[in-house]
Amino acid sequence: MPHISFRRQEQKNKMNLLASKEGGARVAEIPTAELLGVSRQPVRMAFRLLEQEGLLIKNPTRGYTVREISEKLINDALEVRGILEGLAAKTIAEQDKLDVLKH
Repeated sequence: MPHISFRRQEQKNKMNLLASKEGGARVAEIPTAELLGVSRQPVRMAFRLLEQEGLLIKNPTRGYTVREISEKLINDALEVRGILEGLAAKTIAEQDKLDVLKH
């Protein structure tokens, strides 16, 4: 069992290395796959998902660039999330109120 624990920790360390890339840093499939010890296919899929989420920007030639995320962008995202959560809570409360009145 220690081997599994060591391997898991090794994978976490590699993922932290990738996660620590600063905005504007270039990332590519092959070096990332080699670093993680996996084939290119899961890395390619992960990069596409990260691109869809806006965390990576596809370079016109090849590879990706890590999106620069400013403090303002983070604050704006948190503000939008707070508004949406408040709206969701209000909607649920209103539905509960209607359910109580019906019964």
